Amino acid sequence: MAQLDRSVLKHVDELMQASRRTLGLWISYKHLRGGFRGGGAWRGHMTPCCRAAKRQQEGQGRDICTRFDVGEVPRALARKPEGRIHVCPFGFTELAVPVPGDGAMAGVLFAGQCWLGKGPPPYPGLVVPPDRQWLDDRLVILRGIADQLGRLLRKDDGAAPVPRRERILAFLEASLRRPVRLPDLARRLDLSPPHAGREVKRLFGKSFPRLCHETKMREAARLLAATDAPIREIAVRVGYADANHLSRLFRQEFKMPPRAYRRAHRADA
Repeated sequence: MAQLDRSVLKHVDELMQASRRTLGLWISYKHLRGGFRGGGAWRGHMTPCCRAAKRQQEGQGRDICTRFDVGEVPRALARKPEGRIHVCPFGFTELAVPVPGDGAMAGVLFAGQCWLGKGPPPYPGLVVPPDRQWLDDRLVILRGIADQLGRLLRKDDGAAPVPRRERILAFLEASLRRPVRLPDLARRLDLSPPHAGREVKRLFGKSFPRLCHETKMREAARLLAATDAPIREIAVRVGYADANHLSRLFRQEFKMPPRAYRRAHRADA
């Protein structure tokens, strides 16, 4: 996504301003996919209390905030897609919900900051919620705002959505040379590892380790039939340092050793 289209940007700005007035909280959006340009003050935490807290961190306040906003919070929301109420590194309470993209999380929508600490708020103008229900109600509303924001951003994105099945296969094929674990795929899909495992089972009818194995074996078979590469080189290209290990696995999968498979499929060609 490059610069937002002007008409889309206008609607996003209107949505953010109306949301801020409705919720009585500052609204901000953090995009997680890179290449996002456009937008106004809602692109960051701009409240006076947030700025003051960052200044007190001896130049590290912005880095602390960024690591929390684009690191810890998205990881937590992958496990809790309904959103959450949390305390930021500076002691302020805020709400966060994921903004949906093409089957994954495009970014995070924040609403805050509030003060639920002991004593009076440390900065003037910091919102003090009357009770927990006040925050819970706003979290529900924020989810609807996030859905609307996601639709606006997808409308501006000229690329067609990529189905999750194809995204999983593309990830595995791009990771052939290295060991890959379920948490690696989960991060790519913005899901929790258990959820990612269930998605693999639902879409492919097999476990994640089995899908990884079949992807490697399929690529090894293709290379054997289509190239003259030595088996030791093919082993490296599909993530095995030992050619004997690949040969053993290949024989179990295709009921013949790699050299026999190559001869048979070269003859077929």
